[in-house]
Amino acid sequence: QQQQQQSHEASSAAQASIGSERSDSPSRPAPCTPIRRSKSQPVVGMTPTPVHGGTVEEDEPPRSPIKPGSLSRGRRPLEITVEEDEAPSSPSNTAGSPSSKRRQRRQRAAAKAAEARASGVVVPLQVGRVTRAAVRFDKDGCQRLSNQLKGSAEEATAAFEELRDRVWTLSQQEFACRVVQDALGVGGHEAERLARELQGNVVEAASSKTANFVLQKALIVMPRTVEQFVVEELNLDRRHIARLARNQCGCRIFLRLLEQCPPELLEGVVEKLLRDHEECCDLCTKKYGHEVALAILEWAAPHHRKRVIAALSSSPATIAAHRNGSWVVEKALVHCKQDAAGLAEKLAADPVKIKELANATYGGFVVFRLQQHFRYLVAEEVWVELHDRLGAIAEQVQQREASAQQL
Repeated sequence: QQQQQQSHEASSAAQASIGSERSDSPSRPAPCTPIRRSKSQPVVGMTPTPVHGGTVEEDEPPRSPIKPGSLSRGRRPLEITVEEDEAPSSPSNTAGSPSSKRRQRRQRAAAKAAEARASGVVVPLQVGRVTRAAVRFDKDGCQRLSNQLKGSAEEATAAFEELRDRVWTLSQQEFACRVVQDALGVGGHEAERLARELQGNVVEAASSKTANFVLQKALIVMPRTVEQFVVEELNLDRRHIARLARNQCGCRIFLRLLEQCPPELLEGVVEKLLRDHEECCDLCTKKYGHEVALAILEWAAPHHRKRVIAALSSSPATIAAHRNGSWVVEKALVHCKQDAAGLAEKLAADPVKIKELANATYGGFVVFRLQQHFRYLVAEEVWVELHDRLGAIAEQVQQREASAQQL
């Protein structure tokens, strides 16, 4: 037993000497293993830290990562914490902030606008130095006003009083613009006074998707009341005339003017619209501008019609084959036979071009009108050759005219 005890002590001493030598020798320490601790069982003593890639896993939520660029010269950003009993957006902290004031103004304006839409309450709007009363009617409110306009004289008077000084504002609204049109349709002194409220906003109303219907109604019902200031405002700038004549909504105003107003009053407007052949040809080939050219051929003064026909004669085959220009050439051959004789002669000068034009998608309609009104200008052999093609076009023309009558 003594020998065994002595040998055990010798072995333990040898192991201790080896361990001390290892601790004294410089070597790379092994990374520490992940240590998990919970809040219920905290570790007593020093908190273990990761060494050379080691990690410490805890049940507590990790800290938010540091965003790139948030460190300045190796320092961590200052973390600001707010206690629970301290309100982060208290009035004392943000009352003087410009952003908070803007936000509060937007919230108040949105609340007022919502109340106005819901109940129809008048909300004053500041436009420069002018204060203008604006109101927005919903569908039910517009129906109520329309019924009042169709009712007794007292109800109509009350409706006119409610619409007074708000025509331009209501004309820009989807449902309210119809109420204004109904009021103009009633006629009388009150309706004329409502129509005069459009003065000063003609150009903007002509290009508006809702107000253009109000302006059209005024030109149809009471042209003598509004035509003067409408033409005057259009004549202020030639660019307005050129732009509106090619606009989807603006072209309708020109159609109503040409239909309702005398040609003498529109002399300046049409002159600016048809400055030269190039401008006229461009108008005839535009999607909405060619509608204005058609109205000029039908309603304008004779010298303006001749100017359009002269522009068409500059390149008749090209315009006749155009999708929009073919309508204008066809209109000239039908409604201006005497003035369009020269245009027909240019179209019929070359039989080869007549055949090409007849086989084109849109030029065939021009050749069909040429056969109807100026058949003598083309050799009979050409018409015999185009008999089948022109017969198919005749059926399309009949269908088109029937649908136009239904509209």
